Amino acid sequence: MSDALSDIARDQERGEYLDNFYKNLTDYLENPSDEKLGNLKRIAEMTDSVRGGYWGGKTNLLKNLEKRLKELGEGNKNSWARLLIQNYENMSERGVYQRLKNISPYADKVLLLVDYGQGFSNLDRTMELSDLVAEKIRASEMKTFGGDDYLLVFDKEEFERLFKNASVEWVRCSIVGVNGPRKPK
Repeated sequence: MSDALSDIARDQERGEYLDNFYKNLTDYLENPSDEKLGNLKRIAEMTDSVRGGYWGGKTNLLKNLEKRLKELGEGNKNSWARLLIQNYENMSERGVYQRLKNISPYADKVLLLVDYGQGFSNLDRTMELSDLVAEKIRASEMKTFGGDDYLLVFDKEEFERLFKNASVEWVRCSIVGVNGPRKPK
């Protein structure tokens, strides 16, 4: 048994290692080398060595690293989608996310994560859409502060055309044993 402060400290340590892991993963994917692979494995092992935590748990980055790198190198869209989601949700440095996205199959796309985790969609984590919305608000010479609400108004036909041309790709499911999209009942 451990105390909350120790658990929180381990979460912070793991978070720092994860930031370093994603930065080194990006460096490797942009320009692979044996030296970069060795650094990536070492950082994955260091991250995995952090036990427990308050909010987070032990990682297992090293175990599937070779497989993950192979899939990313082959342009596997599901592997890239998972990496980009993890990176956007967990990275403190947005520049690493953008570097990853630039070498992914989604380089010229705007990504919107739709999470049906509790049976209804949660659009709190809208990935790049929230960045684009903030840019639009600031371009209107308004500030993006907590407490301010803004209404973005779209032409209906333009918005429908946008969604008509959007592709939908299954990324993951939180239910154990579900490894692909399911058909509606």
